[in-house]
Amino acid sequence: MNIFNNKFLNKFSKKLVFYNAENIKDVNEEKLVHLFLTEGVSYVPVIKKGETVLGVISRKKYFFSKLKNEVFNIGKIKEPPVIVNLDDDLVYTLSKLKNNSSLILLINDKPERFISSKVVLDAFEDYSKKFMIIEKSEKLIRNYITENSSDFIEILEEKNQHKINGKIKTIEDLFFSDYILIFSKKWDTLTINDVANKNKFMRDLTETNRIRNSLFHFRKNEDLDKLGWKPVKDIIKVLE
Repeated sequence: MNIFNNKFLNKFSKKLVFYNAENIKDVNEEKLVHLFLTEGVSYVPVIKKGETVLGVISRKKYFFSKLKNEVFNIGKIKEPPVIVNLDDDLVYTLSKLKNNSSLILLINDKPERFISSKVVLDAFEDYSKKFMIIEKSEKLIRNYITENSSDFIEILEEKNQHKINGKIKTIEDLFFSDYILIFSKKWDTLTINDVANKNKFMRDLTETNRIRNSLFHFRKNEDLDKLGWKPVKDIIKVLE
């Protein structure tokens, strides 16, 4: 299963508001309008027995037809359903949204959720905020090491962590495993020793690394939220 899948979007997807009918021709205009007005949705899928999507009715097309004084014609206002699965590749889903206003998300082979461009924007806005928190913590860590541990290469060399692709690492090449080793070795000589507990700080570094890896590998948002961001924020608080 590709980890870059629709579970990333699921938290922000919308509960599917649908019209239950045996046949697309059974759609009643009055009931349809009621759904549009009370639910505030732009599209209403017509679903048979909670499983088969017969079509999707566009609010925009419906009201434009009314402006033209056209007789209610379900064929003119419906669109073919575009369906994606929870485990489908995220890039595949985004490509589908280029040419379609909305997608129906299947969960356990049943239509359950609704994905629109706004859902994607909300998901990536949330992701970007989390990304910037990690980025801020790493920038502070690297700045602190630069100012307080100019011999960090010698420390890394002890564990053969001083090279990347055959070249000596620069400060920008360091990983969290490097940060952990440097702070652990230099702790007693660092000014941070006066304001932070070593054991807690090292745990926070380890947890921040775990959160970073989950974020950068597009773990689903629900899992990222469960991790908790306090360790990252505590690292920032100590180093700012």
